[in-house]
Amino acid sequence: MHFKKSGDLYLNIIKAIYDEPTVNIILNGEKLKAIPLRIGTRQGYPLSPLLFNIVLEVLARAIRQEKEIKRIQIGKEEVKQSLFADDTILYVENPKESIKKLLEIINEYGKVAGYKINIQKSVAFLYTNNEVAGRI
Repeated sequence: MHFKKSGDLYLNIIKAIYDEPTVNIILNGEKLKAIPLRIGTRQGYPLSPLLFNIVLEVLARAIRQEKEIKRIQIGKEEVKQSLFADDTILYVENPKESIKKLLEIINEYGKVAGYKINIQKSVAFLYTNNEVAGRI
């Protein structure tokens, strides 16, 4: 029971920090009216990266568990994804089949979590050990 009370205390502290967040802007030395933040976590707060990663882990787990998204073999290891802060690298075999399912999962997650892929910051690389296909 002690743990539940402690957990509630910490949860209430986190809620207080992130509930109705605002941004304050100083222009020409004058503080403007606070602007409410509508989406996202507060940047600069120590918990923000951790909270983001906890929420993003739901998407990462869904991708890892999806059998239609095929992993690649690197040495003895099978690899499907790498996560770095707010960046994700996906390694898929047979992208024509895997990408469709991957985008379905990301879109479904986005509807629930408000997460969107930033197309301007996204890049896809096609790597193959087939020398001819690699040059095309």
